[in-house]
Amino acid sequence: MAKKWTNRNTPGSLHFVTGNILDRKRIFTQEKYCKAFLKEVQNRRAAGDCKVIAFVLMPDHIHLIVNPRDGDIQTSMGLLKSFSAKKLV
Repeated sequence: MAKKWTNRNTPGSLHFVTGNILDRKRIFTQEKYCKAFLKEVQNRRAAGDCKVIAFVLMPDHIHLIVNPRDGDIQTSMGLLKSFSAKKLV
């Protein structure tokens, strides 16, 4: 049996992250929501949570390539999702 892959928190690793909008609503077709999300990405980056290497906003989801501080991808993306959800709602 093959070993199950796990998401290891390894410092220096790049992570490809995909996030869906609740109920796949197409909110990123509106400029105000795009700007609000991008502002929060910039805030997280300025706070030192992670380095954002690349990102793509799709109408109902996002893709990011990030290098989280200390390799802690769960905390880094949890902060981004939490703070951006508050801005978008």
